[in-house]
Amino acid sequence: MPAYFSVSFELNKNKNAIQEFYASLMRFGFLLNSRHYDENDSINKIIEWNRNKLNSDYEYGLNDPYWVDYKQILFEFQGFSEIWVCITNRRKKPTFRISLIIPEDDFVEFEEIDGKFIVNEHKEKMDVIKDLAKSVWNDMEILAIQTSWECTLDYPPDAKEILKGEKPLCEPICIIKNTSAVKKVGLHFEEIGKGGVLLEDFDNWNYM
Repeated sequence: MPAYFSVSFELNKNKNAIQEFYASLMRFGFLLNSRHYDENDSINKIIEWNRNKLNSDYEYGLNDPYWVDYKQILFEFQGFSEIWVCITNRRKKPTFRISLIIPEDDFVEFEEIDGKFIVNEHKEKMDVIKDLAKSVWNDMEILAIQTSWECTLDYPPDAKEILKGEKPLCEPICIIKNTSAVKKVGLHFEEIGKGGVLLEDFDNWNYM
């Protein structure tokens, strides 16, 4: 099983949030992987299942069978091997998360030359993720977007915690409210509309 890169979107809980998010991805060009689904798993049925789960404030437990959890969706998108979209919820919290899960190999390639390993970083793929994040941010209500490599042990802090000074996960990009952003040396800082700021840490490719 490969290591995965994660793009985490934090949203307020409301009855249309899940459907609006999937629609935003598809407007950007995401396509449902038809090879993975049959007529019993249409996008509308998956949306209905996940929406009902969120409306009941369901949180997956360690002893729960996998088939009662939120349904994941496998998308196809230009040049990426696979993109899974997963939902996580914490009961009694006003927000939840939808994450894009992408193999790290799509961004980083190791090559051996004369007995030495060379790392090729596919930053053009990260530029696509950056454009996607900005598109979704401006397309609907998003509280925070954070990225991380699998080796990162930290859970993304809530937007409310970031507003109080908690450091967002920015490996290597994040989008937060401009009232939460702090300019630091080494961080690219870009205002992107709707009160949002894109932060990019050019050195934070901590995939090992």
